[in-house]
Amino acid sequence: MGAPDWFMLIEQWRRKGMGVYGITLPFLVGALGLKVGKQFVDKQFVKSILGTIISEPVEGYVTEVRWCGDIDAPVFTVSPMTDEAVRMPFDCYFPRPNGKGESLIFSRDLQSMFGLNCQNANDCYMKILDYATDIVEQGKYSRRWNNDLKSYEFGQFSQRDMEYINSTIMQSREHS
Repeated sequence: MGAPDWFMLIEQWRRKGMGVYGITLPFLVGALGLKVGKQFVDKQFVKSILGTIISEPVEGYVTEVRWCGDIDAPVFTVSPMTDEAVRMPFDCYFPRPNGKGESLIFSRDLQSMFGLNCQNANDCYMKILDYATDIVEQGKYSRRWNNDLKSYEFGQFSQRDMEYINSTIMQSREHS
């Protein structure tokens, strides 16, 4: 069996040239909602995605929530657990279910740049959950530049986003 869809969406993001650092939680949740036929996603769906990332980590990888200065938003990345040079410094994390290492970490840069200022991993979890829920409950998933406002905002999936989602999780992955 191949890697789960949530992992594939995060892991393939940079490889397929979608961005430099990682995928936003609203994008991830929206894409997974499309896969299961949801017209709208809610807080419970966001919680289920985060819960799966924490409780069912991919062997050999850690999922990181870090700050992306390019789009002024938190993003999710995955890194090999053994590659300490690539992983972000962190203070807050959820341990793997087997107790050996981390499953989901919140980077230090996220704490300062995004202003999470978490006391612990549960605090970070609740703040990132609320942040993403506010966005996805409006039917917005994709972060992009608004030339009129001269800032980034969330909106509907673009054609490029849909092509990425289709090629990454919707089409057969027998050859992966």
